[in-house]
Parts: sequence; structure tokens; C-alpha cells
Amino acid sequence: MYHFLSGSLAIWLQKSSAGPVKADDDTGQCVQPISGPKADVWAFGIILLEFVLGRELWPGLGVHETLKKTVELIQTDMSPLDFLSQDPTVAKKLKGLSKDMLDVLRLCLSVSSSKRIKAEDLKQHPLFHKERASAVNPKKEFRLCTTDVRCSDLELPTYEETIANEFSNDHLSQRSMQEVYYLWRLAGGELDPVLRKAGMSRTRPPIHLLPCYGIIDGELFGQDRDHAELLNNTVVLLSQEQLRFRLREIPATDYYPLLEDDSKPVETQQLPPSASNGDMSNSATLPLVIREKDIEYQFHRIILYERLLTAYPFKRPYIWREARIDIPPLVRASVWAALLEVEGDIEGAYNAVDK
Repeated sequence: MYHFLSGSLAIWLQKSSAGPVKADDDTGQCVQPISGPKADVWAFGIILLEFVLGRELWPGLGVHETLKKTVELIQTDMSPLDFLSQDPTVAKKLKGLSKDMLDVLRLCLSVSSSKRIKAEDLKQHPLFHKERASAVNPKKEFRLCTTDVRCSDLELPTYEETIANEFSNDHLSQRSMQEVYYLWRLAGGELDPVLRKAGMSRTRPPIHLLPCYGIIDGELFGQDRDHAELLNNTVVLLSQEQLRFRLREIPATDYYPLLEDDSKPVETQQLPPSASNGDMSNSATLPLVIREKDIEYQFHRIILYERLLTAYPFKRPYIWREARIDIPPLVRASVWAALLEVEGDIEGAYNAVDK
């Protein structure tokens, strides 16, 4: 339509374009463009009429027949809506319309553009009262060099509200799913019973998985596929009650350890104390098998390594120092990649870039 373009070029269909638009010879001599807001109102009326009828205005007609119908519609002394009502199907549909809807159709489908309603006046019609009431008024625009106070109605939240909204006391929920699941397994969580209870883990006798027969080439026939190998989008929630009970004594500061403490040298910094195991540095002298089963020790180690790996390669010497003590199984691959300076498949990543 007119407002979508920078000029008066008309994008129109035969049925929905006004009469002056069809008669425009594109000589460029008219003072006011033929294709404009008034032509859009006519097109809106035709589209609204077709929406009410539930079908096209003249279905099945070609371009010439449609143009002939439009000329007859324009040249008649009758109102376009009355002319179209001569069709019994159209008349039956129009009888069921409200008075406001018929009024809008008559105002839009006026042959004379001077008598046709303006778009601004059309929006104020009672038919669109509900839409105007529910519409959100646009914000007031400010000029480039305005003296108005833009923050006159600005309400800043209090510090307590900001802390309550941005920071949560549930620090465990801020950790990654891999870390929580790893700690959940150390806390005694078993996945198989949960899956069996949800009906997702079903065992079949091996005899039922054998094929019916096979050929010399090694191809097997009649073997049923195990449904456990198929994708299942079912989501099973794992209870964290036991995990949270085991971590209940850990203070909030241990979730966000400092890599460097200015109050003491780096060499003298030790692991934070544990409520159950005393000093965590003493736990570092225990056998590796015991350390990997200690949930509190693993908790502090994976959080420490997560921070060190985030700061890699700046913290590579710190990773090397901590790796001499032990490496948690959860981050073992990433730590070894950092120690060996493995940079990954750089060429493959570059080839995967859409150039």
C-alpha cells in the first residue's frame, strides 16, 4: 500500500484497488497522487467484505472479467454495497452483520474519494471501540535537544529489592547440571531405581533378542530391536533432598572461592575447612579412592577447578599446582587439556564457519 513505499507507486490487485487507481495513466501530471490513503481505505473495505463473506469477491474470474465487474460497480448509481447485495449469497451474509459493520463497509466502499472516509476518522468509528480501549499508547518521543526531564517518572528499586531479585540463597541451583549430577551420585543417588520406577528401564530376556536365522555372510534376520535403544523424551525429576542434606553445613562463601587472597601469600593458601572432615588440607593426604568418594572434598575441588579453568590460560600455573594434588573425575579431561595446552580442532572450527 501507499505507506509502505517512498513514492506513489501502487501495489494493488484488481478487486481491492479503487477506481481512480485503475484509471491512473501514470503521466505524472496529477497534483495529488492517485494511490494514497484514500485508496487504502477502499482496499481495506474490499478485504473486510471478503473476510465477512468467507470467500473471494468474484471467485474463478480472470483479469478481464474482474475488471469488467469493477467498472460496472463504479459506473452504477447505486452504492457499491447495494450493488454487491444483488447476489443472494452476499445479501444473506450481510443481513447477519451488525449495524456498525455495515456502516464501516458503506463508508469504505464509496466510489467518490472525496466522500470516502479518512483513515483517521475510520479508527474512531464505534466498531473499533474495544481495540482503542485495549491499545497501549505509545511512549512520548523526545526531541534531540529537549529540556524535558526524562527521568521524572523513573522509580528506582531499593537496594534490598535488588539483592532479593538478582541474588538467590539457593547457591546449589547456580551450579551447572553436570556438577549437581556428579555430586548427586556421590551423595548416594542411584539412577537405575528412579528409571525403573518411572517405567523407562525395562529388561528383556536375552532369548527374546536373538535373531530367527542368519546367513553365511553374517547378516541376521528376525531380530527385534530393543526399545531401550530408542530415543525417549520423558523427563524424570531427581530428588536433591539427600544431596542438600549432605551440603547443608557448607557456607555460602565456599560456593564462590577467591583464587587469590591479598591477606596471605599464595603459597600459604589452603583449602577451606570442612565441618565433617576438619581441615580439607588433611583430606588431601588420604588415598585417592577415599578422596574421590568424599562429597565435601569433591565439592570444593570441582568449584576451585571450575574457577581456574574459566581463568585459563592466565591461571595455568595454578592449575598445574592443584593437579599435583589430585584432579576430580568430573573435570579431568578439561584439566589435562589445559595442562597439555590442547587447543582443539582449530582448523575444523574455522572450516565450520559460514563464510
